[in-house]
Amino acid sequence: MNKEENFNRSPYLEDHKTDPVKWNVWGDDLFEKSRKEDKPLFITIGYSTCHWCHVMQRESFRDEEVSKILNEDYIPVVVDREERPDVDSFYMNVSQVMNGSGGWPLNVIAMPDGRPFQVFTYLPARDSDSNGGMVGILNAISQIWKNERGRIIEATDQVSSIILSPDKEMEGEIRFEDSVETLQSMYDRKNGGFGEQPKFPNFPYLLFLMNYMHAKRTKNLSYIIEKTLKNMRNGGIYDQVGHGLHRYSTDSEWKLPHFEKMLYDQALAIQTFTQFYRFTGDNGFLEVAGEIVDFADREMRNSDGLYASGLDADFNGNEGEYYTWTEKELEENFDPQTRKQIEESYYFDRDAENRIVFRRRELFNVSKEKIKALRELNLVILEARNKRGIPKKDDKAILSWNCMILSAELAFSISSSKRHFKEIIETSRKVIESFSKGDSLYRTVRNGRKGVDGLLEDYAYYSALMLDLYEDTGDKKFLSEAIEKINSAREKFFDTKDGGFFTSGEGMYKSISRNKDRLDIIYPSGESILYVVLEKLYMATGVEEYRDFSESILHSRRNEMIRNPLSSVYLLSALLFRGKQMKIETPEIFREQFLSYLGKTFLPEVLLTPGIDNIQVCDDKSCQFTSKEINDALEFISHK
Repeated sequence: MNKEENFNRSPYLEDHKTDPVKWNVWGDDLFEKSRKEDKPLFITIGYSTCHWCHVMQRESFRDEEVSKILNEDYIPVVVDREERPDVDSFYMNVSQVMNGSGGWPLNVIAMPDGRPFQVFTYLPARDSDSNGGMVGILNAISQIWKNERGRIIEATDQVSSIILSPDKEMEGEIRFEDSVETLQSMYDRKNGGFGEQPKFPNFPYLLFLMNYMHAKRTKNLSYIIEKTLKNMRNGGIYDQVGHGLHRYSTDSEWKLPHFEKMLYDQALAIQTFTQFYRFTGDNGFLEVAGEIVDFADREMRNSDGLYASGLDADFNGNEGEYYTWTEKELEENFDPQTRKQIEESYYFDRDAENRIVFRRRELFNVSKEKIKALRELNLVILEARNKRGIPKKDDKAILSWNCMILSAELAFSISSSKRHFKEIIETSRKVIESFSKGDSLYRTVRNGRKGVDGLLEDYAYYSALMLDLYEDTGDKKFLSEAIEKINSAREKFFDTKDGGFFTSGEGMYKSISRNKDRLDIIYPSGESILYVVLEKLYMATGVEEYRDFSESILHSRRNEMIRNPLSSVYLLSALLFRGKQMKIETPEIFREQFLSYLGKTFLPEVLLTPGIDNIQVCDDKSCQFTSKEINDALEFISHK
């Protein structure tokens, strides 16, 4: 790709193309350029829907003095963190070590080989009270680079020795109960959710608690999940009018959100609400999942049928303006009767600009008539809101996130009489066509143009979707597709020395350490998803090699799971069913009946595969049940 095409890969990169800073897009050639020109790298990492990234761009990267310093004394580099989470993860880890915190925009000043010695997040262009802002820091480091470089080399070596030091072997064992107790202590009994402000949805925690209760045959922790999901749905973090979840709540009561909407949050919300419906039988949770499915299909699809990455928090330069109202706007847009309905249906919370954020008054158990009236009211409000325009969309399609939401929508579809099922299959085929190149995958597609090579999480989520499609359709082509891509992932990402899987391929960048992104907090890591895929492939095929590679993941992550098990909470969830997986082999004539049953029953350990003559129920070693009668099979499964 030429330089112009590199910037067109994502809206975030494209937006920086017009800055007076002469940006470079991340690549190995930068390190050579930095060495030749004898200048440090200045790397800024952000994403299109990031509010403070926009602020820093306006204040600093379009400032004449800041731009002059960056162009003359540094090699300026811009990175879209969603396109290159491997680069982001490496430098975010550095920020956590050096500063004890991180965030975006993440700004890094590094040696020509990519090793960092200064990391900071948002700064104004100028700041007379502390460090001088961007101008002060950039000028100071430039002078030290030219006149006292030994100080920088010493600082870089100290940081590198910490970041690259080998992990010490931990004593002890992985105990599920420790994580349950930690979550119970973190649980906000008043408002639901975990911890204080800012409060994130933390869907992987909720899925873990469901899996734990299922494995232990209890429902004693259901109150945590129920209160959290209901309070999120009724809170300001949920778009009460157009549906879908905002990124997080700025307060502990779910009232005032940070307004960006990310595709992966919608995917995890659909999955969690659907699974809790299966766990409880409460149809209200499935209805919420359906609302989010409708929102994602309406507002987050691109014209090519793929899903965009996110919707911007900012509108007309102000965060949240699209979603909020002033008293005057309510008077101008709605007649007195409609305003009365709005006031009766919603609490009015106010943001920092005194704009109104809606929060639902009613809890879940309301009459069908009230629900119908509220939906009709929301259509009126949404029509008025859309006259403003719409928030900016980050229209690059990310493979892992597209697969994540399609898997979630499949689960919802199976639980709702196959609603949207054909459309999901059609979009999944579009994903296969758009992101594949032989046995390899691209990570991003935008406007029909393929972007960077796929990362581990792209191969993992893609293969997980293929297995979901195999289960739900019985089409062995999807199984073959999963096997092909997993075999390719092993070649590209497996760590032959220490086990486990790297985030990126060996050739993607050579000058800094290849890292292993294993955090399951925001959404499950590629390696955790890969573990589940490998276990399913072992169950589906009986090939021992898949079990060997899943064992390698466990062995390489043992220390982390003992030290901080909740950081690997999705992998922890999967471990609850290790050795307890169940494979149902069904003749095609019974597939729909099994899918109907599984759509209403919480059975995360079950894999449904095609059979020939008889129904068989097997574990990972042998089959315990065989019959031609589906009722007998369902009776057997329900007592397993």
